[in-house]
Amino acid sequence: MSAIINARSPYFIKITPSQGSIQSATMSLFVYSGTYNASPTPAQYSLTKTVITGNNYIAFEISSLVKDYLETEYGNFSTDGVWVKTSTVVVKDSGTTTATTANKLVDSTQNFTSSVEIGDTVNNTTDGTSATISAVDSNTTLSLSSDIMTTGESYSIRQTATVEDTVPYLSFDGFGYFKEGVNPRTSTNPINTLVTGTTDGVTVAFKLQDSTQTFLNSVSLGDTVNNLSDGGSTTISAIESNTSLALAADIMVSTPDNYSIVATPNYTPALLQSNTKIYFKQGTDIVFPVFAEAEPTITFISGGGANIKWERTDEFWNLYQNYWGNILSPIVVPDSTNSTEKIVYIRVTPTLTLQTGDTISVVATKSGYAQSFTLTLEAVCEPKYEQLQVIFYNKFGALQIMPFFKRSQKSINVSGNSYNRNIMDFTSSPSYDQSKHSITSYGINGNESIEMNTGFIDESFNEVIEEIMLSKQIWVDDSTNVLPINLNTKSLTFKKGVNEGLINYTISFNYAFSTINNIK
Repeated sequence: MSAIINARSPYFIKITPSQGSIQSATMSLFVYSGTYNASPTPAQYSLTKTVITGNNYIAFEISSLVKDYLETEYGNFSTDGVWVKTSTVVVKDSGTTTATTANKLVDSTQNFTSSVEIGDTVNNTTDGTSATISAVDSNTTLSLSSDIMTTGESYSIRQTATVEDTVPYLSFDGFGYFKEGVNPRTSTNPINTLVTGTTDGVTVAFKLQDSTQTFLNSVSLGDTVNNLSDGGSTTISAIESNTSLALAADIMVSTPDNYSIVATPNYTPALLQSNTKIYFKQGTDIVFPVFAEAEPTITFISGGGANIKWERTDEFWNLYQNYWGNILSPIVVPDSTNSTEKIVYIRVTPTLTLQTGDTISVVATKSGYAQSFTLTLEAVCEPKYEQLQVIFYNKFGALQIMPFFKRSQKSINVSGNSYNRNIMDFTSSPSYDQSKHSITSYGINGNESIEMNTGFIDESFNEVIEEIMLSKQIWVDDSTNVLPINLNTKSLTFKKGVNEGLINYTISFNYAFSTINNIK
């Protein structure tokens, strides 16, 4: 089970010491594609930060670095998923010794009883030697496993165990909305139980106290607390310490109480698109993305016949990896340890016999991923206009199709310069050739644009239209070519069925290339 990073939104990792204080932290950041490796090497980045006075934690934002390794393109060179791993060394204290005692570190300016613990590592930064703390003698003296310190030598003390990822990070070029909060859709579990435990023997009103926990690292404000002994649920209103939570309601009234803490829904779904209705033109393939880690089972209910096939496409475009057989047999999408195969595109072809009302179910029963979606097909009969398919990267970091069935219109905007040329001929009597250009153009090129209409669509597609408006990369498939386009419409009013009746959107795009080939 991966922890998801949507690289177009910030992703924060908070580092706190297991005990004592933190002075600085150095994070090694590993980013790579392909088969998962629990111990990758080398690190792509090394990040060092010092603590802000008054805090006892350090936060790293890593998505801005991770997204450099995502190649989101329409072609067989794209990398739409990468593995991410972090390993962080925590420095708790540093200074210079003030006296020499065998097998001791003495610094009269320190407060060791609150900053370090037995087992931490002392590094002599003057000569490069190291030892471990065997006892905290006092605020100013530490016992060491070997005699490495003399007066006037510099040292640093670091937490013995580095802070390692408990689960692998998997990053896509997706994004979250402001309303989804920090680190959007991190989980893959719709019901994400973060903590289970039993309260301590003392009851405090509107509190949950458990001395065995590390709440600062495991829960967030707004998470749901369930009392498993007496019943009742509430939310976390404050994280007071590693062992104490303030609750919005007083539900922990017995001693002890068994409890669980469940994260606010914040997960990456098995179906990697927002719409559950699919408009299609008979004869045009249907393609939709799923999350392989959920290992969804896909079932078709249709009277279309056995000649319709499931196909797995290679990164969306028309390179088929394998045929799964006809749609009369459900398929299970297998998971993979390869980051580039976590997003799987399912193609249904041919579609000539499919009808409005046919359904595709996407059901994941894998532990921690239990979800169910029903895709409903709607055939669009449009004999007059050319069907265009807009292909874009959606908020999940997956390619998605949005069909535009109605009227489309192309236009061109030409730019260039000109100068006034001398065409006079003084060879005999002064004259000039009237067929020559006196005003001469140069640097001429054009940029074509296309305006498209969706046709009448369901109000639920407002989310899809919004994702197109926010997408970094968009293409249009006119059944002959797949060409890159950029959004020209920068402002759009979302429509509601109760206000508009029938909903149609008109959106303008510029082709992402010059009309005359000027690629050098």
